[in-house]
Amino acid sequence: MKKVAIVSAVVVVFVHVFFVQVVLAVPYWTCPMHPQIHADKPGECPICHMKLVPVKDYGVGAAAQIGGLTSSAARGGSVGTSADAQELDHRAMVSASPDQLRLSGVRKIAVEKMDLTSHIPISGRLISPSTVAFQVYESDVRYVKPGLTFRGTSSFAPDTEIVGHIGSVDSIVDPTSRTIRVVGQISKGPRGLISETTFSGDIEVVLKNVTAIPESSVLHTGHGDLAYLVHEDGRLMAKPVQLGQ
Repeated sequence: MKKVAIVSAVVVVFVHVFFVQVVLAVPYWTCPMHPQIHADKPGECPICHMKLVPVKDYGVGAAAQIGGLTSSAARGGSVGTSADAQELDHRAMVSASPDQLRLSGVRKIAVEKMDLTSHIPISGRLISPSTVAFQVYESDVRYVKPGLTFRGTSSFAPDTEIVGHIGSVDSIVDPTSRTIRVVGQISKGPRGLISETTFSGDIEVVLKNVTAIPESSVLHTGHGDLAYLVHEDGRLMAKPVQLGQ
């Protein structure tokens, strides 16, 4: 199996694009690095100033040469692949030598699985001097379990940390705030805590064996998130990634 690595920076090059074949039909023009840019004619991306490229329907054998980085369009008729898939692959893939990557400031990072510590923000109130109730967003509740540690402060003593563990998690989502009520028991905090004072902090969650890449490796397009895979032969392929899982 070929090994791949994540590119930790995006290559931004001021270049000209040349097409070997005539474009048969162009619904719109877009930027390879910023797909949210749409134009009805050729031009430059207003973000990175790269030349805009047509979305699809290239003639067979079309190729683009970008500052020494070359990509070739898929030659039609591949069994089991659609024309749209071939066109997306063409737009997403370029080839680059190690020197080109280095000069462009691109660094390769190996993809690996590891244990990560995450902090889920919480806010609520003290319902007694030893008990706190707070809200957790429904998207985070799958990580919240009884026994996990929480930390935070109260408006009663904002300079003193409160530490405790989660006692229970409700099973009903508030339809307005889309949050779930969690009750925790305080094990450490300032003396004389007062009921109904506000509380804010976070829950510490350890995520086991998750795929992790540097935050700088992710390209946020506005329609989704991308990361570039580097193959052994030097090809760079943009792949959609789902964050926060």
